[in-house]
Amino acid sequence: MTKKVLNVPLHRYDVTAQDYVDSKLYITSPKSELGTWYKLMLEAQNSGRRLPTSAEWFLAREYLHASKWEEEADFVRDAAEWTGTVLDYDNGQLLEGITLNPDGSIKTAKRLGKKDGILLPTEGGYVKNLGDEYMLLVSQLWGVKDPKKELRAHTYLWITPGFRPVARGGLALHPPADASVNVDADNDILTSTFASRFVSDIKPGHLITPQEYSALVKEVDRREAVLRSKMEKHLQPFKNEIDAAVVLVE
Repeated sequence: MTKKVLNVPLHRYDVTAQDYVDSKLYITSPKSELGTWYKLMLEAQNSGRRLPTSAEWFLAREYLHASKWEEEADFVRDAAEWTGTVLDYDNGQLLEGITLNPDGSIKTAKRLGKKDGILLPTEGGYVKNLGDEYMLLVSQLWGVKDPKKELRAHTYLWITPGFRPVARGGLALHPPADASVNVDADNDILTSTFASRFVSDIKPGHLITPQEYSALVKEVDRREAVLRSKMEKHLQPFKNEIDAAVVLVE
């Protein structure tokens, strides 16, 4: 499969800024192989990229679903994927911007907690049914200012207390509801394996445009046709002998 980098504009609500912020996200496609959260975090980090936050994943998916379905259909309808957002129940915090040490321990992270208005519920539920005290958490997870108005009615927050990386997508609670709107924070960090998107805030180098790629494919096809024609000419005398041969079968 041809590797692509998808340039996705984001308009995301940020709790710390108390406003919407605009940015661009460069998403590598196709997604990664399956792996634990630690494995994929380190793999992305070692390649100069990272995992998208929960809100970035959701908003990028919404953009691609509306604008570029044909470019990334599996983003819209495939299995759950890891993000770089973590709910840390031991410290009552939401973590983003995480970098890891080689042993998997956290090196740096942006930590949002009670001082930022972030409270973690002890059990999940439909967003529309959660208490208002959890709406800043929901805003940060989905990147919207008014979750109960802006999110779909069936949007669900899966919760199991612990140190829980957020996964997006997965199974719908009531199919055919769209599961990609849900946040899944109840997976075991050591044993659960999902794929992920590797992203960058900076445009990667050594990229070619779709037009350049198309021209390259056409040139390869042209050269293959030329070589095939030459090979046919060299083989024709032998084919003539085969066609003219009479084989004695005893």
